[in-house]
Amino acid sequence: MHAMWSRLFWPAVALVMVSVAALLFRHALFVAVRRWSGHRTTEDSLFLHAIRVPSMLWCIVLGLFVAIPAVWIYNYLTSRIEYFNVEMDNSSSELVDFFIRKTA
Repeated sequence: MHAMWSRLFWPAVALVMVSVAALLFRHALFVAVRRWSGHRTTEDSLFLHAIRVPSMLWCIVLGLFVAIPAVWIYNYLTSRIEYFNVEMDNSSSELVDFFIRKTA
């Protein structure tokens, strides 16, 4: 169980960081549009209300777009490292066996 959580920690961090950055960028864009429009008409505020929820969902989608490949890459790299570790263990034990036979 601990191995699963350790494998999901960094991708979860990537999801949160990208989503927060996208939400901050979204907020900055909304502030800029509000200042630009000056709330002159109700159409401007209706436009902002109409895109508020979909833009928030797209921020989460962007975070998932980064986090899911991050999980795949992280799992691939950890499996390659584990494979390399096993190969190094096998090679070192063969080398030790070779020197033990050579001296005996």
